Amino acid sequence: MRWDFRRAGAPHGVALALVLGGATACGLQTAGLGSGDAEDRTPRDDTAGDTAPDGADVLICPPARAWCSTGALLLCSEDGLAYSTTFCPLGCSEDPRAHCRTLVPSNLPDDELLCAGSENLAVRPETRVVTFATETGAIEEWTEALAPVRRQRPEGEGDLAGIHFARVPQPDGAPTLGVFSFASIAVPAGVTLVGVGSGALVLLACGDATIDGTVFVGAAEVRDRSGVTRRLPGPGGADRGAGPGAGGDGRWGPDYGRTGGGGGGAFGGAGGGGGNGGYSGAGLAGAAGRPYGAPELVPLWGGSGGGTGYCLGMPGGLGGAGGGALQITARGTLRVRGRIDAGGLGGAGGCDDEGSGGGGGSGGGILLEADRLVVEAGAVIAANGGGGGSGIGYGAYGYHSNPGQRGEARLTSAAGGTDPGTYGCAGGNGSSAAGPTGGSVSCLDPADAYGGGGGGGAGRIRLNGNALEIARNTLSPAEGAPGTSTTTGAPPAR
Repeated sequence: MRWDFRRAGAPHGVALALVLGGATACGLQTAGLGSGDAEDRTPRDDTAGDTAPDGADVLICPPARAWCSTGALLLCSEDGLAYSTTFCPLGCSEDPRAHCRTLVPSNLPDDELLCAGSENLAVRPETRVVTFATETGAIEEWTEALAPVRRQRPEGEGDLAGIHFARVPQPDGAPTLGVFSFASIAVPAGVTLVGVGSGALVLLACGDATIDGTVFVGAAEVRDRSGVTRRLPGPGGADRGAGPGAGGDGRWGPDYGRTGGGGGGAFGGAGGGGGNGGYSGAGLAGAAGRPYGAPELVPLWGGSGGGTGYCLGMPGGLGGAGGGALQITARGTLRVRGRIDAGGLGGAGGCDDEGSGGGGGSGGGILLEADRLVVEAGAVIAANGGGGGSGIGYGAYGYHSNPGQRGEARLTSAAGGTDPGTYGCAGGNGSSAAGPTGGSVSCLDPADAYGGGGGGGAGRIRLNGNALEIARNTLSPAEGAPGTSTTTGAPPAR
């Protein structure tokens, strides 16, 4: 938008030296505008007493100078007879020279990474899963049956195939970032983008980013090519019993057959305490994990694992792994219509030999930031903790135990492993939209010899936007929930 203050047809062809409230027009406000409607861009005719010689021009601002005024950038013309005004959505700064502030990604020392990629993130029609390797930079597309479609980007740092990848260390022991840079990002409906590896996943778009499908950085049980099932944390998350907010392990008591359950992992919300091994087993439970990290997710952390239960002669019910860490930064509009999942894994049920249940893993970290951030109705952004596993119990089908549910992308909590029968005790529920704390279990009934695991606490969600449009019932934990670990703010800019 340009406001031209050279008045055509002015007497003697003289540009007006405008005065408003005693300030000259090269004062930085609305000098020269008529009173009333803000859309009035016509200079006032205030030529009385004009002493300039005929045909001379009067400067209204210093030629070629730029300056800031009430969130706008003003630039004087080369001849000093007019100036243009540009509104700055993220504010105007005069350090070191006047300019509109632009969004810069959190957690990255190099702002240029935001626009380091020249290609768009787009997938082929038959693709249903896209894996991002946060340690190597490889991007691979797969069909629904996990048959390979193509390798979109090979391994290696730098700009390969128009997609830039860099590994960026973080302070304070936080996970290394695996940073992928694109011109724009689009995740279509029916497609799941999966982060894999030990590094946190960072996706950058110089333009817009649209999530119609699913972005998954949660902990999960996966079966490798040899058929072995593995319980893995999300990218940047911690394994069972590990991480700054890890739950404590359950213990065996002096009274025969009394074992405590593992404590739930924590991150944004506290984990739940594990269950005791009956009345005489008080004090055997694993401790609840304690929260850590900053609401702004700087540095970017993932979730922590739940503690493991006890079992004679072998590990007991394994604790759930923590959810991973995700950052998506777009210079334009970031729109979410699908799902973003950073849930923790549920604790396993107790083993057959006096086993207690494992604690649920905590949810991970989700940081979204853009000039305009839109989360539409029907979308879900969740960092829920997993449920705790039950202790071993005797029921209609003999001795058995039940695992806790994984923290899914939904507003309700992951259920703890249900009570399996005599001697066993149920696990605690994971966190939910209603609150970030994992459920604790007491297991103090004399029959509850084998304690259940505590539920995993919530991770952290941070939404940064100059313009925020967040539909209700889309976040877990919810922004307004008591003690919530979901927060909003303005994006960093300079």
